[in-house]
Amino acid sequence: MAIAGCLLLSLRLPGKLIFRFGLFNLLTLTILVGWKVSLVALVFVFFVWAILALIKNQPNMAGRSLTCVGFFVALLFLFLLHKLNLANIEFSTQLKHAAPWFPIENLFPFFVTLSFSYIFVRCIDFARSCTWEEVPLIDPISLMGYLMPFHMLLAGPVNSYDEHVQANGSPLSSMTPSKILIIMNEITTGLFYKFVLAEGIRLYFYGIEDNMSVTEWFDPFVLVVYIFFDFSGYSKIARGIGLLYGIPTPENFNAPFLATSITEFLTRWHMSMGQFIKRN
Repeated sequence: MAIAGCLLLSLRLPGKLIFRFGLFNLLTLTILVGWKVSLVALVFVFFVWAILALIKNQPNMAGRSLTCVGFFVALLFLFLLHKLNLANIEFSTQLKHAAPWFPIENLFPFFVTLSFSYIFVRCIDFARSCTWEEVPLIDPISLMGYLMPFHMLLAGPVNSYDEHVQANGSPLSSMTPSKILIIMNEITTGLFYKFVLAEGIRLYFYGIEDNMSVTEWFDPFVLVVYIFFDFSGYSKIARGIGLLYGIPTPENFNAPFLATSITEFLTRWHMSMGQFIKRN
């Protein structure tokens, strides 16, 4: 799939890099999660795109601010629905009885399958960049490649909208031996972290049942190490795929266990989220 995607992006298809990636991303999501979830995702992206287009074209500042507030309120409402659904398995049934008209069957699979938490923070970065920094509004297909990139779907990292747009000005470089080695190193290291080290720790300490209880003094340390290898492994795989496609995919971890202070540890851990907080 990755090699096919690289070949597709290198073809002289209409549009620029992020549009070609958007098309391939939509096709990949359809294969991975099914056409129903992908269709709901596409409708959501068109909705977000239309609202931001309305905000950018609003001549009245008061109307622009009001529309922007309404957008963030609606986005927060969807985020809270997502979290309530994750916290309570009976929430969807209760909501169905309380509001039979609400499209639960379509929305909740979209929330869970595509990890709406990361879509939520990308929507914030996208809205801020377009409204406050006047970054150009890209087309809906390209926007879907930013909001729901298949290689950053489950656990990030959180990419920047501005950097995603700027990728259009950077043509896809040729596959030199050094670039191939970097990509292979990122992906293979990520696979080793996630499926050898993280899975080894999980099976040894928690067993097949995944009983991640904290009962001994060293359990928190084991849990942190497990989360690091699991999360960092996924992030490295995502970064390798991003390098393959020429799509900006930030580094998420920078050897946090080599930090000499808690502050330095936090700046080295989940760096893309820290950068998102600074931007917004």
